[in-house]
Amino acid sequence: MATAELDLAGFDTADDLRRPREPVTGLYHVLCTAVETDALRKTFLAHFRVLSGLPVDQAGCEFTQLFPYSVSRSSTSAGRERRQLILLALCTGLIRPDDLGKRVLVDWELLCGRQCVLGVKSGRNAGVDADGNDSAATTARIHGLRIFSLKDPAVAHVPKDWELLSLPAELPVSAVPIVPA
Repeated sequence: MATAELDLAGFDTADDLRRPREPVTGLYHVLCTAVETDALRKTFLAHFRVLSGLPVDQAGCEFTQLFPYSVSRSSTSAGRERRQLILLALCTGLIRPDDLGKRVLVDWELLCGRQCVLGVKSGRNAGVDADGNDSAATTARIHGLRIFSLKDPAVAHVPKDWELLSLPAELPVSAVPIVPA
């Protein structure tokens, strides 16, 4: 007899098995479920779970996004990455609006457990496996600068998971001002 343990966690119905694990392009209320840091590469990988949004059938889908810890203002190619980081920190409460215009230290690990609304773009990365077969993978990423706080009027039309919205809204702010020596 060939028996092995099979982990069925996260799949409650046959429909769960058929649903794509990454969301399609849309606007979603998300929860950051984990943050993995890589001090050597100075990056962090944020894990997001879709709670609700548009299209409405994507709840439970997950995706990740790799971010640099910080992006230099002098780097012209990094302008969008820098603005994404600032928006993510601001819309999740890691920094306050009055921190804008200052230099602050942000503890990105505190992103875990925080919620916001993200515009997500889905696409396929072409690829070929070792046997020469098509191995294109679907990927989901934050679409440009479409990062919003849950209270932003621009995303009032986006369905929210009201049960999770009842969690404490005031999480600790992580920004620490950098005082010039």
